[in-house]
Amino acid sequence: MIFLAVVSPANLSITCSECDDGDPLLNDPGIQQAFFELWQNSGTDLPLHKRSEQGAWIVHQENSGYKVIPFPGGWLSTPCEIMIPDNFYDVIPENIVSVVHTHPFNEGDDTTPPDVCGSESTESYISGGNIMDHRFLIQIANHLSDYCLKSYVIDGENIISMTTLGTLTYYPVQAVLSEIY
Repeated sequence: MIFLAVVSPANLSITCSECDDGDPLLNDPGIQQAFFELWQNSGTDLPLHKRSEQGAWIVHQENSGYKVIPFPGGWLSTPCEIMIPDNFYDVIPENIVSVVHTHPFNEGDDTTPPDVCGSESTESYISGGNIMDHRFLIQIANHLSDYCLKSYVIDGENIISMTTLGTLTYYPVQAVLSEIY
């Protein structure tokens, strides 16, 4: 596991009993299919500069399990970011349990060209989440006062689970989506 800097309040108190009980979301066939579709919709078969991050909310519906709701179509995205508008709180659905987005790269991809991520990115993509992913999760958690929310990042090698405390857990994408790939 990798730990990111925690940008949440110093008096953060997590009382959710499910936070450390594994990851049942990744075993859900509907979630697996939705993650696969997000990955495909990122244009991962295209040149790097033509790809785009894709994202969605994951909600729990009392009688029908989990549902994945794509981010609004008006949110601009590039290969390296989804431009989240300031008023994104207005579109967070009820019963949200998680947020997911793609990093449409494979380990080792050079993301430094100006039309991909630019010179401040890495010459060799490394699977994982980043501080901006964590900040977005913390903003949602603070807004909802729910620090058991998780975020997921899907890239070419892994599905990465991120907690509000910044803990990253890596799940090989081929293992999680083995029924689909």
